[in-house]
Amino acid sequence: MYKKILIPTDGSEHAKRAAEHAKWIAKSANSEVIVLNVYETSSLNPIRSRELKKDMQKLWKQDAENNLNGVLKILNNEDIKINSQIKEGSPADTILETVDQEKVDLVVIGSSGKHALDRFIIGSVAEKVVRSANSSVMVVH
Repeated sequence: MYKKILIPTDGSEHAKRAAEHAKWIAKSANSEVIVLNVYETSSLNPIRSRELKKDMQKLWKQDAENNLNGVLKILNNEDIKINSQIKEGSPADTILETVDQEKVDLVVIGSSGKHALDRFIIGSVAEKVVRSANSSVMVVH
């Protein structure tokens, strides 16, 4: 049913739980899994120092690699084809672009919960993906 499953990750506990769900689905459906971390650097625009910008981008890329590795550990030792990607850009927009470019059948995304209200409202990235994706989307709390 699902040939390609996308797992966007930000390193949160919700994203790790989403990876557990996606692993089960991928094993059951013999699906390929794409693990994606998107980091946004637009907040660096006001900074004038090129060296500081470069250092910040390097830190964010390292964080992205750590986030991917966390999900790859969850998927480890399973007979699943895995493609991991790190991209720079707006998280929701980049996820949606990846869905279209990779012809993803299912997105399994974690909801970000930072306070009690998030029990009732899913995160803005997850919400935009749910509303705009050209594929099925599962949001994991």
